[in-house]
Amino acid sequence: MTHPYTPQPTMPPPLTNAAVPPWKVSATTAPPISSGIKFNVAPKKTPIPVTPAAKAMQTPVGAGNAVRPGSKGQWPPTLRAYVDRCFSGCRNDSDRDRTEKALRVRIQEAIKMGNLYSYDWASEPLLSVAVAMPPGETQKEQRAKRFQSSVDDAAIRTIELQAKKTRKSALIAMAEEGIDWDEFTIIGTSHNLEKPYLRLTSVQRIRNEFTVQVYEIHARIALEKGDLGEYNQCQTQLKLLYETDIGGNACEFLAYRILYLLHTRNRQEMSSLLAQLVDEQKTHSAVKHALAARTALALSNYVVFFRLYRDAPNMGGYLMDYYVKRERLAALSTICRAYRPSVEVSYLADVLAFESVAECISFLVDCNATLLEHNALLDTKASQGSFTL
Repeated sequence: MTHPYTPQPTMPPPLTNAAVPPWKVSATTAPPISSGIKFNVAPKKTPIPVTPAAKAMQTPVGAGNAVRPGSKGQWPPTLRAYVDRCFSGCRNDSDRDRTEKALRVRIQEAIKMGNLYSYDWASEPLLSVAVAMPPGETQKEQRAKRFQSSVDDAAIRTIELQAKKTRKSALIAMAEEGIDWDEFTIIGTSHNLEKPYLRLTSVQRIRNEFTVQVYEIHARIALEKGDLGEYNQCQTQLKLLYETDIGGNACEFLAYRILYLLHTRNRQEMSSLLAQLVDEQKTHSAVKHALAARTALALSNYVVFFRLYRDAPNMGGYLMDYYVKRERLAALSTICRAYRPSVEVSYLADVLAFESVAECISFLVDCNATLLEHNALLDTKASQGSFTL
């Protein structure tokens, strides 16, 4: 994105005087800038090396060496004092830079007007970039506050660091000795049998047959109501509970898990699950059904798949409902390539496990398929591109 160009103000021409500008000397000799506010306070004099030109500027002005207008190498003492006052109000380097630029412009104006040496700099108001100190607060008080604040912050950080180290050491010691989690068990005090909500995640460290039963019932209800997210949470917890050999219907929910992975098409997790199956699980009726459905999909055998869909045990049909439309579209795409010029709708209703011919016709119409003979036939050639996800 281009930004509009804004012309920058043209700086005044450089000074023709050969002396070192007073803002440069004051910026060198001014005390270090801190976060406190300084204003109209005489800076602490710190002897530092100066250039010959600056040394000439700092020469005391007396009866024998009075400054004359147009003399080179010296500046009016009132101007130097004014510059010192302006810099004393700076709080940081940014203020110092702005002050220096403003002083440059102001002194250039005085040079142009020819009153640099005759102007009463003692009565010149301070520049607006300098920020006034709060009334009644001295420079020493401000410095004390800044020091106290930094001390307090350092003390707080030290205390927090020590507390963190203490907690870490305590956890390491507990881990080495073995943590007795029973000491941290939270026991509820409510005696109400019925409550307006049910949060399974609020059950802490309760692992018994009743816990398994609660999760299984909750998972079945979630499947019946079409809440796949809630079912998946229950499935995750049941997997952990079954690993502890507490009991429950492990093979039933193993079959659900296989059917769920067929929906998500998570091949990696499916391969890991199949590698862990034992013979006892493979012979269970629900698991055998789920494995057969997996094989049918792997081979694109839609006839076998929809037979298994009709005969799904327990609540497996609810999980298969999530991807049966996807498989019907894939099957119809295959049928349109294999059957020409048409195929009977009644045959499609039967082989694709529709509950009725009317339901099959409605599905085909929603897919923008071409039907013939009063919806009795499907024009496979004209409908070939209609069955895409």
